[in-house]
Amino acid sequence: MKMFLNKIKRTSLLIAVSFLWLACKTTKAPTSNSPTLTSVKKIEKFHEKEQVNFKTIKARLKGSYKTEKDEQSISISMRIKKGEGIWLSAKLAGVIPLAKIYITPNRVQAYEKINGTYWDSDFSFIQNYLNADLNYKNLESFLTGELIYPINKSFNLENNERYYALNKKEYQNLIFDILLDPTNFKVKQQRIAQPFNNRSLKIDYPSYSKIAGQWFPNRIEIQSKNKKENTNVSIDYRSVVFNEEVSFPYTVPKGYKKMIL
Repeated sequence: MKMFLNKIKRTSLLIAVSFLWLACKTTKAPTSNSPTLTSVKKIEKFHEKEQVNFKTIKARLKGSYKTEKDEQSISISMRIKKGEGIWLSAKLAGVIPLAKIYITPNRVQAYEKINGTYWDSDFSFIQNYLNADLNYKNLESFLTGELIYPINKSFNLENNERYYALNKKEYQNLIFDILLDPTNFKVKQQRIAQPFNNRSLKIDYPSYSKIAGQWFPNRIEIQSKNKKENTNVSIDYRSVVFNEEVSFPYTVPKGYKKMIL
């Protein structure tokens, strides 16, 4: 039972985490299926024009978690209020309540029903799980198909026949890689790596659909690596609705025991 609970907890948290970006005046975006722009600044502007614009999101999704030792799938209801909160309610087989998670810019709270425990932490908990120094805004961005870190003049444009490939290195050889689809300037892949300590986070977006006139990912594939373990998480969005009223019901039931993380 304890092992099963750990799977559920890690699945929910990794999906919550497990794993920011004005268009130019009257310039039309290229319609070619191959990269044609040679300026990082122009690519940045076209990408920013296609960013999803929302106040709130309601979504239903299926989340899957897999390591070399185990795997698990759960159904999740997700609500986001931009800049304020991410709320997730996880169910097994879509009917059995398992856990609730409530994430705000400075706090990560959750409880699970099987063993009656809860936890309350700052954002370092998510950073450790995903092997990347993420904040709330970064998390909100990757869950909605946006870049964790925005494109700027420090990025280099690399040769790639299929995508706009951008890359930059920062302090202690921290590497950022981005692939943008030339047809809609949405993110195909983003990767953060620290080769010196074998840590990396790779996020793929295989496809998008237009919802209320905006591109939104159908699926997100997250691969987190460190010296001890490789973890794969996938998110399949079943339904997405923008700008409806949302609430974040979260109260730890009486008698639950606090977990030491």
